[in-house]
Amino acid sequence: MKQINSLPSQRLHTALISLALTSALMLSGCLGINLGGAPTQPEVTLTAPAPNSVLSVGQSIQITGMAKADAIARVDIIIDGAIYAVLPAPDKSRGVPVMPIEVPWTPLSPGTHAIQVKVYAPPGEDNNLIAQSEPLILTAELAVAEAPTTPPPTPEPVPTQPPAPQPTPEPPPAAPQPPAGGQQPAAPQPPAQDEGPSVTVTNEFVNVRVGPDVVYQKIGELRQGQTAPVRGKSADGRWWQIAFPAGPGGLGWVIGEYVRPNAAAANVPVVPAPPRPTPPPAPPAPPAPPPQVTLIPLVPPTPIPTPVPQGQLVGPLNVLRVERNPVPFGETGFAVWNIPNFRDGEFDKGDGRGFVGPIAQSMRVDIPGVVSNRVLRLRWRDTNGVQQEDTLTLLVAGQAGNVPRRGALGVLNVEQNPVPNGGTTFAFWNIPNFRDGEFDKGDGRGFVGPIAQSMRVDIPGVTANRVLRLRWRDLNGVQQEDTLTLIVGGGSAPPPVADCNENNPDWRARDNPQWTFCRRRDLEYVGDNPGPIAFVASDRTLTFGWDVYGIREIFIVFESNDQYGPRGEPHPGKSFPTTGTGSFTFKTGDIGTGCFRVTLRLVTNRNPERRTDFGDKRLCIGVSQPPPGGGGGGGGGGGGVPAPTPTPDPTAMP
Repeated sequence: MKQINSLPSQRLHTALISLALTSALMLSGCLGINLGGAPTQPEVTLTAPAPNSVLSVGQSIQITGMAKADAIARVDIIIDGAIYAVLPAPDKSRGVPVMPIEVPWTPLSPGTHAIQVKVYAPPGEDNNLIAQSEPLILTAELAVAEAPTTPPPTPEPVPTQPPAPQPTPEPPPAAPQPPAGGQQPAAPQPPAQDEGPSVTVTNEFVNVRVGPDVVYQKIGELRQGQTAPVRGKSADGRWWQIAFPAGPGGLGWVIGEYVRPNAAAANVPVVPAPPRPTPPPAPPAPPAPPPQVTLIPLVPPTPIPTPVPQGQLVGPLNVLRVERNPVPFGETGFAVWNIPNFRDGEFDKGDGRGFVGPIAQSMRVDIPGVVSNRVLRLRWRDTNGVQQEDTLTLLVAGQAGNVPRRGALGVLNVEQNPVPNGGTTFAFWNIPNFRDGEFDKGDGRGFVGPIAQSMRVDIPGVTANRVLRLRWRDLNGVQQEDTLTLIVGGGSAPPPVADCNENNPDWRARDNPQWTFCRRRDLEYVGDNPGPIAFVASDRTLTFGWDVYGIREIFIVFESNDQYGPRGEPHPGKSFPTTGTGSFTFKTGDIGTGCFRVTLRLVTNRNPERRTDFGDKRLCIGVSQPPPGGGGGGGGGGGGVPAPTPTPDPTAMP
């Protein structure tokens, strides 16, 4: 992350800070910033580029504007749903009342782009969002392009400054502020009981202004579900004049995209707009010196790689929209719309369910767990009964394999990553040369212990990305830590698994009546394979892998068997809890010296009262292989060939 600092020396930096404080006091008087009276309504304005501008790919422009509030700790510039630049206040704990915005940007791909500004109060954390601009939609074109054979659809008229609000509004401030003059905003009104002209708020809230444009002063707001009588409409039909006691003459204006009119409202007259407010004079002194700008480059400066394909953000009819396109693999996208002259309709998420309805005139719908490209379809009828349809292709960025399931040290593992929203996954480990340790699930509780050398731990109710941390000390007292980021991938349930029964081709009871489970992969070596009867040194590292399902619990068991080695004290053997689909890496010296029979010992869903052994590997550690034809000790296998193995006791415990 590159820091751009325009102050060349500490002395000049100190002088400019003093000048900034003086300028801020002067600016507060000119701009009406109240430093000691009533709180200032948070406000953010983008002055350039103009909405619906057509830019050239590779041509640099300046994003300019201004943010105002009682205290601003940080301003983020969001381009196409991702943070492009961060503008921090000199003192994030106190903030500043005015934050100028001036950031360069170069569009690198053709198509539609969206610019948005978010303002945060001290200390600048994401949960302290106090204001955000409405998305500014631009179009970037290649320098040389053929003229289109058909004219593009005519967009809805939008105000020239600031840009027309999108269906995702700025979040409301912490508490609604009273309008100028001490008047209180209108109290919530119950839904109208008569058939008079009225509108009902469909969005989370809608601002009430003096006139039919965002340049007019805000005098209050109405919340979702509130209803207000309608007195008239604007000449372009996009704003409604309503009865609002806190407004001049008891009237106010609301934008039509966030309200639903009743049938009677269609007949109200056109009302002329009040005189547009004149902008305040330029302040006599410049604002505080430009803050340090932290730019997050979209691509390295040289060489410029081929940009990631940018999908459509708006459908051909300019009604169906998405908040970002493409969507990272497994994550959630959102579709939004506001349909003019709406009667009824339905929506297809592209998930195979087809059209689902009814829908509302203005909605924001989640598209969870996107793992492949989808075609979204919005179909509706207008008030004249004419049916229309807008479509948009939602693209996927990245692949499932890009999400790691193993930590950097290869010790901490998870069974599933990404995890469906609200789902459960399991972390597991087997730590070599283990003394003691602890584990952090990333749920805010921190490290919890003690833990065992080998464990399988559930991570339930995953609704946000988490950092899992496994920390331990080895036998020499050296502390190590392995970490892994758990990603939430949308959806609400894990992918379906085939039923494990007699109709499944993986059903193993056909070979052994005790094996009432399913198998995709037998117990086998991964990588280095010393063979079914292995004589290895005590400093080897080996890995077993397998894939079974239809089980409740499973262990990998190293059971003492001196058939191929010298007789002596029987080794107690070892067992480790594990998972149905997984692997087990170990150092042979950690198991012991002698000969062992390696199996998977499991409890199945069909027979939960019994334990069953599956798989059979013979492993001799630190034992010399008997010569051909020799007895080899321990019962004699006859020239290294194992004697018949008795059927294992399925009820034996690990």
